[in-house]
Amino acid sequence: MKLLYTPIAGYVHTVEAVIHYAALQDQIELIPTRPFDSGTALQKINPLGKVPTLHEAKFNLTVEKAPPPKKVEPKKVEPKKEEPKKDKK
Repeated sequence: MKLLYTPIAGYVHTVEAVIHYAALQDQIELIPTRPFDSGTALQKINPLGKVPTLHEAKFNLTVEKAPPPKKVEPKKVEPKKEEPKKDKK
C-alpha cells in the first residue's frame, strides 16, 4: 500500500499515528506529494487531489473533513404569566 501525503496537511498526522499504533509501518510506503501540482501520481489516483490518500491496487481511501454541524436556533421560551395570588382569610 502507498500513502500519498503532504507534510503540512492536518489529517496526515492522524493517519500516521494510526499506522504506527496498528504497527503497519512495514506495509505502507509513504510518498510525499504536492496536491496542487499537475501530473503527479496523486492526480491519477485521486482526481480530487485530496490528501492523505491511501492507495492499494484494488481501492483508494481518502480522509475528508466532516461537514460542519447544522446551526440550530435556540427556541424562544415565553415567560410564564403568574396568576394573581388570592389571599386566604
